[in-house]
Amino acid sequence: MKHIRLKTGIISSVSMLALMAAPAFAEDRRMGMKDMGMKDMGMMDMGMMEDKGMEDMGMTMMMGKAHLRVGGFFTQGVAAVDADEPTGQTAEEHAILQNSEIHFNGKAKLDGGTTIGIRVELEGTTKGDADLVDEHYLYAKGDWGKVILGAENGAAHLGSVRGPNFVPGLPQYDNSLTDNVIEDAYDALFGEGVIEDENMSTKIEHISGDANKITYFSPRLSGFQFGVSYTPNNQDDDGGESNFSVRSDVASGTGTQEQQDKEVLERRDDVEDIFEFSLSYKMSLMGGSLKLGYSQAEGDAMEATSADPKSYGYGANFHYGAFRVGGNMTTYEDFKGVSGNDIETVNYGISYQLSDNHIIGVGYTDSEEDSDNPNATGRDRAVDYEEFLIGGGMSLAKGVKLGYFYQEAEAEVPGQRARDVSLAGITVALKF
Repeated sequence: MKHIRLKTGIISSVSMLALMAAPAFAEDRRMGMKDMGMKDMGMMDMGMMEDKGMEDMGMTMMMGKAHLRVGGFFTQGVAAVDADEPTGQTAEEHAILQNSEIHFNGKAKLDGGTTIGIRVELEGTTKGDADLVDEHYLYAKGDWGKVILGAENGAAHLGSVRGPNFVPGLPQYDNSLTDNVIEDAYDALFGEGVIEDENMSTKIEHISGDANKITYFSPRLSGFQFGVSYTPNNQDDDGGESNFSVRSDVASGTGTQEQQDKEVLERRDDVEDIFEFSLSYKMSLMGGSLKLGYSQAEGDAMEATSADPKSYGYGANFHYGAFRVGGNMTTYEDFKGVSGNDIETVNYGISYQLSDNHIIGVGYTDSEEDSDNPNATGRDRAVDYEEFLIGGGMSLAKGVKLGYFYQEAEAEVPGQRARDVSLAGITVALKF
């Protein structure tokens, strides 16, 4: 990646943001607030048997033996942006960023010891025609493991092992805060869809998404835990009320050319009989802890001309004292049903806990997308992508963290020079 360059506007904006945040941090120090959550900023153990968000602060209501908890998260970011611009176009130099969800969690414990629960996630921010309701599912868990039934990510995603997270609200391996800025900037430079989520992150969720499925996670025995998922089809990968559908054997061929092109792309992504698997292992090592993982997802293309997609990834995370180091690599084969369209994305990072309430770190992502079609356009186009992230975070109060970061991306497609997008800013991340 070439030498980092920042415009004068970026430097002045970040300085201003830091001054704005300083009084809050000073007040935090004066009151002697202690960190209540920074220690969990490292390895994400999404395959653990604990329920996402149930440990969050929130409103709890009791109805007999049933409990209802309202929780969630809200991340607010402000950043100065320096993006290369196409001829005749001007890119915005400042971005106000948000990523948030409200979670409704209900559970009851049966006489036999098994816990039955539900979870519904409401999106706090949406773009375009995205669904307002995200994941929604029923689960049962006990000493025997955990079953999830409904619209939720599969075992390949939930059971992944990843590197450390050090900027509150901005995990580089699963970025949902600054990703739209980067994607929109490259859409203008290279065409829509050239840089996608799979170029920037290592999560394995694009095949089944939030389509209704059944998932089982075993209890962790002798350090090992496995998970399996089955999804009948991904016709509604945003998570509808049912996976049932009646699909035409051929495209309708009606509507405008844009509508017809969109239908072809959507049909190309249709996959059925999706199986996912994950395996992780945790152990003590040299006075620290090590976690290793493998995940895989694959399915059968429903379109006769589409290839059967497959994704798999490897991950490791080592925690020793104040240090965390780790990362993972994900390979997407025949991405979006296109034969020979393969993406390999690697993310790794290292973090250091300066104190009980302050963490710093650095991360790097590298992605290479190959295409058998030299004339491919849009999301089927070959592309090299790199991303550098440095920053940190501190706890201001229970459930409230302040982050700061500098992020630079560089992408290159055949026949064009490399183009850069950089952001510098702060985040305020709340969990409730």
